[in-house]
Amino acid sequence: MSFTGGNYIHFGLYIATMPTVARLVAGTGAAANQANLLLNTDGTLTLRDGTTIIATTTTVLSTAKWYWIGIKNIASATGTLLQLSDDTSIAAGTTLETLSGTYASGATIGTLGCFLTEASAIDLYIDDYLSDDAGFLTNGAIAFVRPVSDDTVTNWTAGAGGTTNLWTAVDNQPPSGLASANETNTTNIESASSTGTATYIAQMAAYDTLGLVAFDMILAVQITISQGEDIATGTKNGTFECTTNPVIGSTAFIAGSDGGAHGAELNLWVKSRSTLALSPSLTLSSGPKVKLVKTDTTTRTLCVDYVAINVAYIPAVAGQVPYVNPMPPLIAQ
Repeated sequence: MSFTGGNYIHFGLYIATMPTVARLVAGTGAAANQANLLLNTDGTLTLRDGTTIIATTTTVLSTAKWYWIGIKNIASATGTLLQLSDDTSIAAGTTLETLSGTYASGATIGTLGCFLTEASAIDLYIDDYLSDDAGFLTNGAIAFVRPVSDDTVTNWTAGAGGTTNLWTAVDNQPPSGLASANETNTTNIESASSTGTATYIAQMAAYDTLGLVAFDMILAVQITISQGEDIATGTKNGTFECTTNPVIGSTAFIAGSDGGAHGAELNLWVKSRSTLALSPSLTLSSGPKVKLVKTDTTTRTLCVDYVAINVAYIPAVAGQVPYVNPMPPLIAQ
């Protein structure tokens, strides 16, 4: 996963099997101007500046356990460059280990995952990517708030023409991501309306049903949708917004980025994100509402197969580990 990160990047790391040779888990291995994090065969982590080793942890990471990693992502930075935590250190309100040094070559990290081809199989998961410009964050998490019912349906249908329970077609995680010919009433919703006002509003789950509690520190809220087009002919335009709890203004998009008929997941299904609502005040017992509008006046079909509200937060409960099952998320940020 490539990203445009903040000054401090954070992610959860879960190791299912250790590699038999050191494997890159963040960075791209460039000789210069690239910070790199490697998982070694003994379970330690090595932070490099290009190919130059800065430091290696004394902590030995275990399999079948989540760790919280923060990396300073500022070119030519010095001081504490990496923080490592696990469930024990989080419960104690401490950091398990830090690594210090200097990025001599002006290195930064712009990718997460095993991008190189070292001669070893590896099985790991990366979850809950967060970035911040001010400093390191303690154990963070991302909750995915998904639809639970239809609020308003005007000139939208399900993928096979259904007119009720459209929410079941946009709550799939990961998204169904099917080609146009294979759409069903539970894989996506769509509109071919030429009114310019075709509206679908999804009622989203209440925040507390996802485990958020009072005194959790809400960092940011953002809408994510996955959208495409049934045919290349014509440009189909749309907008999406959050109308309540919190209010997030309208974001415009071009269906499928005008790339042509969508295929399987990631094949011309485009992920679109709203602006961030920073540190919003949320009513946890209520869910937000996400509004989609097809705004063009053509009769060509615009499709959406995923709608979610992403909540970045720091759990208030000491020792609360936000990870449940090792499943890669749809979004990295």
